[in-house]
Amino acid sequence: MTVWNLVKKSYKEIYRNLFSIVASSMLWFFTAGLLIILSYISIQVGFYLPVVIGLIIIGPMTAQSFYISNKIVNYNHISIKDFWIGIKKYFLKSLVITCLFAMIFFILIIDFKFLFNFQHKIGIILTPLYIYILIFLGMVSLYIFPLMIELGEVAENDSIWSILKYASMLTINNLLYTLFVFFNIMLFGILNIVIVFGLLILFMGGIALISNNATINLLVKYGIKKQVNGPYNFK
Repeated sequence: MTVWNLVKKSYKEIYRNLFSIVASSMLWFFTAGLLIILSYISIQVGFYLPVVIGLIIIGPMTAQSFYISNKIVNYNHISIKDFWIGIKKYFLKSLVITCLFAMIFFILIIDFKFLFNFQHKIGIILTPLYIYILIFLGMVSLYIFPLMIELGEVAENDSIWSILKYASMLTINNLLYTLFVFFNIMLFGILNIVIVFGLLILFMGGIALISNNATINLLVKYGIKKQVNGPYNFK
């Protein structure tokens, strides 16, 4: 399936499953979303407890959104208990993955600030490199949570190392495809932030659904997952 068809499929599925997407997005926003905002504010005043709580909560609540969206993409029935299952089932893995990526981003930012302050000219020269690294990590993260769910379902090795390895390989082997999907997700996210209420009702659920579609499309392409049976498949 081309990126354009995949994007159209994703938006149609968001519309057809609006209640589940809104419920998932609101659950994420009133937990992880508010903690992200609170963590940013608390860092400015040197109070780090919200950051610690956020690192514990953000991963599992994000996993919940991806689990619900994964069921939508696979055309499975969704019940209220699925919101809790998504949190409980992937709590530990999502926590470890979130902490790992937070640590990587923290190291990159600290390293860049040190380099920029220590040697201003070198910092300016290396700025594009840091931007490319951050974009690449963002592209890899697009596949992380969908793979966490899908690899376990298709009886593949779903260890954290395997998830990260698969995500990196899918990104590198499908660089242009991943880049288009990534920028579409960025555009979707920015639009939701600009209109404000979209951040509350569509943000994470929509991002999760697009990411799941992008990942499952590649898993079907490589024969890791069977074709999905529903109104829209990945041909």
